[in-house]
Amino acid sequence: MKMQEALRIINKNSVGYMIHFAKIDGHTSVSDYFPDKTYDEKLFPNEEEAWWWAAIFANSTPAEEYVNIFVVDDKYCPVEGFEEKRIRPI
Repeated sequence: MKMQEALRIINKNSVGYMIHFAKIDGHTSVSDYFPDKTYDEKLFPNEEEAWWWAAIFANSTPAEEYVNIFVVDDKYCPVEGFEEKRIRPI
């Protein structure tokens, strides 16, 4: 097995956190995440760091274009208490 294939397997089973957001495009919104586990990107190691990056992302993007920003776990489930911490809820 090549190293790239081994890393792909390991990363797909990695534990960590991602940031969910919705991008408004005209009259529709499209949900997305980063880092993207399906493309072998390393997840945030803890929830606190993920929320920190979520705030940085929110402060760097137009409020009318990027909404509903919150943290999810490696199974794409919102973390406990996300409703209170969510940035720009829709």
